[in-house]
This record gives sequence, structure tokens and C-alpha cells, in this order.
Amino acid sequence: MSAPKEETNMNGLHSCKPGNEPIVGQVKTFVVIHNPATENKKAWTKIKSASADQGGTPYRITSVTPTGFTDSYGNISFNIDIEPQSASSAQDRQHPLDRPSGLPLQGSVNGTGLDERQRAIIRQHSQSMALEVLKLKHALGELTLVDLSPVKLRALADYFDDDVLGAISTS
Repeated sequence: MSAPKEETNMNGLHSCKPGNEPIVGQVKTFVVIHNPATENKKAWTKIKSASADQGGTPYRITSVTPTGFTDSYGNISFNIDIEPQSASSAQDRQHPLDRPSGLPLQGSVNGTGLDERQRAIIRQHSQSMALEVLKLKHALGELTLVDLSPVKLRALADYFDDDVLGAISTS
């Protein structure tokens, strides 16, 4: 039974294949399923990835805690906290620089959009900052193999892209 999108943050159990781990700050489309209590289990919420055409709505991931459980299909599970997002903000936040050259970006300078060179400079900076975070995690003894997955690296660089574009839009 799927519940309608709520207007408040929520948390629940999410499972996925290794390499597709949820990342704090990432916006993804989910279906939220509220499972009622039974004789043997307390009530719980399942947060399942689903495309928009399968009823998924956009949510920003605000917290991720691994459960340490792997099911018989090799899926790993996490307790995640999510907050609802509008469909347009989700599209803007997922990959802010993945647009054809010449199209305006949210936060573009004087409404003209960023050119290809500017986007490349921002992306290079974002990737460098992602590597700095990994160096810091390594120095603190907190670097994991998951941190080095392409999905996680891309999302970390996207986080810094968003930060730069946010600074541009407020100037």
C-alpha cells in the first residue's frame, strides 16, 4: 500500500544493489510504503526507488545509516531520512551542469547561462574538492571502499557543483 507524498521529512528502510548506495544530498524518486503492524512485526516504512512513471516522487536524502544487512539477492539496506522536493527542483539539483552548452542554468550570471568553459572550470573545481574530502576522510581513518565508488564520487562532485551554482545565484 503506497501512501501519498507527505509534506514533512520521513524515514524508513531502503535496500539497493551495492554501488547504488543512497548519498546524503542526493535527490532521487521514491515510493514510500507504510507497512502496518502485524502480530510479529511493528509498523515500518519502506522507501523504494521508483521512476516517476512508476509513481515515484522526488525526495532529497538527508541522512543515511547502513543497517549491515544483506539479503539473499545481494541487496544492502539502509535507514534513510528523506524530505519531499518539487519535481522541478529535483531536476535542477540532480546534475546541474549536465545541460547542452548555451542553455541557462539556475543561478546563471545575468540570465545568460554559463558557457562550456565556465561549466568545465566549475566541474573541475568540484571534482578537486571531492578529492579533498576523500583525503580528509583518509587522514581521519574514515575512508571506506564505498567512498571510492563511481556513484559516490559523482554525487560528491555534484554536491560541490550545487554549492558553486548556489553562490552564483545569490550574487
